[in-house]
Amino acid sequence: MFIVLAKRKIIEIKENGEVNMLISGKYKKNVKKNIAYAMPHGYRMVRIKYEGKYLQSYAHRIIWTYFKGRIPEGYTINHIDGKRDNNDIRNLELATSKEQKFHAIHITKTASDMKGENNINRKITMQDARMIRVLRRKKKKLREVKEELNLDLSLRQISKITRKENWKEEDGKEN
Repeated sequence: MFIVLAKRKIIEIKENGEVNMLISGKYKKNVKKNIAYAMPHGYRMVRIKYEGKYLQSYAHRIIWTYFKGRIPEGYTINHIDGKRDNNDIRNLELATSKEQKFHAIHITKTASDMKGENNINRKITMQDARMIRVLRRKKKKLREVKEELNLDLSLRQISKITRKENWKEEDGKEN
């Protein structure tokens, strides 16, 4: 549907990754408003209301489809540089899930499944995880642990670390 809207000159899809709403009216002439907004996980989402219905899709999927065509079954769109908000058509490529995972781990090193200290997106260190467990053994409440260590984690994440569901010791030992 976004491709149809672009052909009708309601939105503009650019090679540099921008998706703009074209606004014109009595007081506005050919104003462009970027309608791709950042999501918490880093991807950009486009959501508009058209003829009483909300339309929504990831910006990288819209851009790929507009410039390269349909995304084949079993394929996804990979961001070559690993930056989820860089939707320049030159930064996008088709990839299977397996290829994307390999790319994330070995090429851009941004895979969310890289564990512990090796995860470049980590919010804590192994030492922090150990300290969380020490404080919890001392009967500190989750909120107290969060405040005492000044952690940017949810209480659920702290609970999982306490139970060793996350941040397990590499050698099986706990200090």
